[in-house]
Amino acid sequence: MKRSLFALLLLTVPLFTGQAAIAFQPDHLTRLQRANNCVNCDLVAAYLSGANLRESHLLGSNLFRAMLRGADLEQSNLGATNLEEADLRGANLRRAFLDYAYLGNANLEGASLDGASLEQAYLGDTLLIEANLAGANLRRANLERAVLRRANLAGANLRGANLRGVDFTGASLESADLSNADLCGATLPNGSVNTSDC
Repeated sequence: MKRSLFALLLLTVPLFTGQAAIAFQPDHLTRLQRANNCVNCDLVAAYLSGANLRESHLLGSNLFRAMLRGADLEQSNLGATNLEEADLRGANLRRAFLDYAYLGNANLEGASLDGASLEQAYLGDTLLIEANLAGANLRRANLERAVLRRANLAGANLRGANLRGVDFTGASLESADLSNADLCGATLPNGSVNTSDC
């Protein structure tokens, strides 16, 4: 009886400590590599840096803490994916579909997202330094406290976006649509802090 109780305690400890093992499903990774298609897959912490995943289908997949540095995800379907804390530095996400995706605390420094759709995506506390978001659709996206220093947002759709506390220092917002966006506490491209919408 004591052994059974101890075994049960060992199994439940990770649930309460929040330190459950982080690992992807190997068969899911194999499926992605073979077919470029892995819907609702578990790819937690998978190493995919530099991978050619162009036009892949990853709808609803879990890529928490995945290594995707320099990966080619052009025109990929990443709708409703979890990319929290993912490393996407220098990744190619041109014309990718990321509507409703969760990218909180992700690193997208120097990534190409021109023409990408991120409608209602969550990008809170995300690093987008020198990222290219020209013509991207960020309608109603949440970018609270994201860092967009020297990013290119020319022609981007930011209608109704949450831009509270965003750092736009040195960013290009030429022809960007900011109507109904919340810019409270945002640092504007010239370095001044916006307080008029607070």
